[in-house]
Amino acid sequence: MASKPRPEADPRGAGGTPGARGLSVVMPTWNGAPLLRESLPLIAAACEAAAVPYEIVVVDNGSEDETSEVLAALDAPARCIRLDRNYGYAYACNAGIREAREPRVLLINNDILAPPHFLAPLLEWDRDDLFAVGSVMVSREEAFSEEAPAGMADSRRAQIGVPSHCCVLDRDRFLALGGFDLLFSPAMWEEMDLGARIWRSGGRIVTDPRSRVFHYTRATIKRVFSYVEYERIYHRHRLLFLWKHLPPRLLFRHLLLRLPLDCASDVLTRGGWVMTPALLGAIGRLGGAITGRATCRRCPRSLWDAACDTGEEADLLSWL
Repeated sequence: MASKPRPEADPRGAGGTPGARGLSVVMPTWNGAPLLRESLPLIAAACEAAAVPYEIVVVDNGSEDETSEVLAALDAPARCIRLDRNYGYAYACNAGIREAREPRVLLINNDILAPPHFLAPLLEWDRDDLFAVGSVMVSREEAFSEEAPAGMADSRRAQIGVPSHCCVLDRDRFLALGGFDLLFSPAMWEEMDLGARIWRSGGRIVTDPRSRVFHYTRATIKRVFSYVEYERIYHRHRLLFLWKHLPPRLLFRHLLLRLPLDCASDVLTRGGWVMTPALLGAIGRLGGAITGRATCRRCPRSLWDAACDTGEEADLLSWL
């Protein structure tokens, strides 16, 4: 029986106070000018409220809208990294974090609306093995409420995936691990892969519900991909994640039982429009998964160990 997610103890130590060190805000965007007009002033206001030295690095994935005008009008220390085309979310994040000047990075989506008080709890955490601490996504009303729901402070929890929608992470450790694996380009499952590598190498990832934000869910990705394209990419990358990280026993279970059933079910219910193309696409990237698997074999811990630590055993089994 799967255990419940374990609450994470509060590891704040000496020096773990807001404003102790600088912060680089990294935000990827593609044709997101309307979102930036709303989100960027809120981010700047939150950094000012937390009294932390900061910079904002917007990574423009080849936008053709008014993104540059929005940045020029922003009253904050901001700069833009312009890419010549849309290379995808993972690539843009890697580019922005490489160019960040501070050891702590707030990685945040352009479709996140953050209240003034969201940042301080994330900056309080100070622990050697902690790679990232993220916000929780709630309704707009809850996010901008001054009062936290009862029990929130006691429900901090560990999780496998990096909460890349909004988290403060360790830049040096991110770069040492190679950042997001472009095997998962253009997007989806890259945050699970990075999180698996963090946990397997001895790091930790937590969310702190004192930090609450509102998310326009999939505001960018639904403009780029149709529903069927989205499903194909999602399942292609799910397969690559499993092939890269599953322990041998679970990998054989996946290959011999779950994968054939998934493909048969897709043929019967959807005419083979999703899983068959996803499987073929994953096979086309199999070399990258094998290379990543060989690299991760040197890690002292397995993906199953990470799932047990976070109480996500049932989730992992459902992905098989």
